[in-house]
Amino acid sequence: MPPEGIPLVTLKKSFREAGRAILLLSFSLVISVLLVEVVIRIIGNQSDVFHMLDPDVGTVHIPNKSGWYTFEHGRIPIDINSAGYRDVQRDLKKNQGTYRIAVLGDSFVAGFQVRQEDLLTSVLEERLNDHSCSGTRFEVLNFGVSGAGTAQELETLRHKALGFEPDLVLLFFYPSNDLFDNSQELRVQPFKLYYELGPNGGLQKVPYTVVDPILKQWLRQHSKAYLFFHRSLAHVTALRRALRVLNLVQPAAGVPTERSSDALEILQSSQYLREPPPAIDRAWRLTEALIKAARSESAAASADFAIIVIPNQEEILGNCSSAPTAEYDFESSLSSVHEICERHGIPLLSLVDDFRSDGKSLEEYYYPQDGHWTAEGHRLAALVTVEWLRPTLFADCSDQQSLPKRKLESRLAGSGS
Repeated sequence: MPPEGIPLVTLKKSFREAGRAILLLSFSLVISVLLVEVVIRIIGNQSDVFHMLDPDVGTVHIPNKSGWYTFEHGRIPIDINSAGYRDVQRDLKKNQGTYRIAVLGDSFVAGFQVRQEDLLTSVLEERLNDHSCSGTRFEVLNFGVSGAGTAQELETLRHKALGFEPDLVLLFFYPSNDLFDNSQELRVQPFKLYYELGPNGGLQKVPYTVVDPILKQWLRQHSKAYLFFHRSLAHVTALRRALRVLNLVQPAAGVPTERSSDALEILQSSQYLREPPPAIDRAWRLTEALIKAARSESAAASADFAIIVIPNQEEILGNCSSAPTAEYDFESSLSSVHEICERHGIPLLSLVDDFRSDGKSLEEYYYPQDGHWTAEGHRLAALVTVEWLRPTLFADCSDQQSLPKRKLESRLAGSGS
């Protein structure tokens, strides 16, 4: 029965009109979404998705994925191998007479901003083979993943890199954000793999579960519009999260907090304060434990282990636009890494002096907006690394014997700073 006072024919007419309105609205939304999809594809400024969550290591690239990475300075073709990393295809079994170097790191090592042939690892492999005089073949394997911290790199070493039988593990450490990628207390990104220090100072893995619905996976793979809106929302979410963290760790004086658009930059610059917040000290202790564990895992697999520090532009220039330099020590992160390596006898190379002393503009090595290395930055890092390794890797060239193992740590300990 219709409500009292409303004729049945009028009620039916109202339902039909409401149904048509809902149908028209739904049709309009579908057309709008399709138009946005078409426009974004025509403009061509939306990168393909290359990352996927992994229960063992946190994040890897989608195996065998090919596509384009788009950023402020152009479009770069990206090819991922079957292991889920930006590298040529590698066999698990190492050929006789081959010396393998496994390179761990974040977006600087993954190097989506440059072509494959210009990558740090590609140039390093090419130059090492140019110098080889004993018939040894060098392979430099790239295990870099954007956003990775030392915790994910430790798991990558355990579950991925060591399976390729490396002779040497190089951990490229980026103090500017690796410290924050390691600490759950300081985190600004969700869905990351973390460790924490237990009561006795030992490492304890934080429970990590991959939750990635099939619909989201499909949209990431096939919809440019979804990627556009998802990344825009993620940027806002990360900014909001960074502001919350600032309220927890920011001291009363020092870094200004009114510039919300620079929240993440301000948060990360807090590690350079001459009196850093307690959370920064806790993050360094956790980072030291992670580095020590990575070194132990490498040694157990009969692989040498060394750290190479990637400087950011503030560390190279020694100043920061966000606050007076009198309150900051831009050598502090480099000093912290150096102290960790000294305590544990880990060979260390810092690239900061090489980027400082070359005499070129930083824009030749770092993209201004993106902040990552240009092809010239990758090349300089590779050449410095080759020169650092030469006395060890080519020590026996005179007698044409195969390369010795287990000599790197004794020869290089304390040789780089």
